[in-house]
Amino acid sequence: MATSEGTMYPLLSRLPRNGLIATTWRESRPCYRGHYTLTTAGEAALTQFLSEWGACPTSMDRIIETEHR
Repeated sequence: MATSEGTMYPLLSRLPRNGLIATTWRESRPCYRGHYTLTTAGEAALTQFLSEWGACPTSMDRIIETEHR
């Protein structure tokens, strides 16, 4: 799946507002660069997301099987 800066940065800008990541800015010539770290809440959200995502293929397989009968 291809992504661009126009996709990633708006998503990353929401995560600190929700307390899921911490952002620090470091000088990197010729500009500053953001460095992102998961917070404790972010780690919990990631764990929950991964457990829910794991069920997704099974659910999708059931939908596809039902549609192709």
